[in-house]
Amino acid sequence: MKYFIQTFSNDGWLNIDISKELYNEILSSLSSLQELKRIEEKFDLVIENYIETEDSFSELTLRSMLHSNTAIDNINQSRSVLNRRLMNYLSSVKSYIDQTKKNFLKLASGDREKLALLNSVFEQQAEENFEYKIMELIRNFSQHNDFPVQNISLSWRMRKEKDKERQQTEIKISLPVSVLDEDTRIDKKLIKELNSKGDSIDLREYSRGYLAGIWNVHKWIRAYFSEDSVKWHRCLESCNKLFSLEYPDFFPERISVCKGSDLEKECEKVSLYKDSFDYMRFLIKKNNYLDNFRARIFTSY
Repeated sequence: MKYFIQTFSNDGWLNIDISKELYNEILSSLSSLQELKRIEEKFDLVIENYIETEDSFSELTLRSMLHSNTAIDNINQSRSVLNRRLMNYLSSVKSYIDQTKKNFLKLASGDREKLALLNSVFEQQAEENFEYKIMELIRNFSQHNDFPVQNISLSWRMRKEKDKERQQTEIKISLPVSVLDEDTRIDKKLIKELNSKGDSIDLREYSRGYLAGIWNVHKWIRAYFSEDSVKWHRCLESCNKLFSLEYPDFFPERISVCKGSDLEKECEKVSLYKDSFDYMRFLIKKNNYLDNFRARIFTSY
């Protein structure tokens, strides 16, 4: 059995023999990086759904400010949009939690003791982040009971700034604690704690706290596999280095890892696409500055 890497040039197929050990290492590295990429894509889905949710809140505030004489009508029309966006966000977080555990287990070679570490990080968020805990409860409530956005309140006031007056428009999107209290499955201690903070849950603020908790988990996953990720990338990059040594004037866009004959129709091949992992690097860079992100969010008047 032959093991080799292969690419195509204007002169035909170019092959370089490799060892069986390197062949297996390349396939293993490729599989691991694909799992990491899937985790990054799931996290990006959470971020994009959160942005759409936050954007809906902001748009409703702006429209209510500009069309104050029809603000109530705007609110009623917007309620379904807010519920749809918020439920998409909650569902994407649930998918992230469930599916990332499966990806993590594959990366950990099926070691459930390592998976238990990830589970403990999720549990830590629920213990230390009250908003995360409540949004988990609301996600379950919206799945089995009713829409999360129950109340939308609107208020205006004039705000003085030096020699100018500005109209400040405020909208609160909330879920009454009493609605949750009707669900007999919810721990009454949680209801009591929620009531101690007010009679309703500010869904905008709690959504932000939820994302902060998910970011803490995602950041931990990145750190856990950081050294392995570097090793896996270097393994795949070694294929390019082999070609650059053998064919210094040729820069392949796609390389295949092959087993069998060097004839195209008689070998098993797995293709390595550079663009795929460039996209993963882009996602990491894009979603890499979320520490204390809530402190950077402000409301415009």
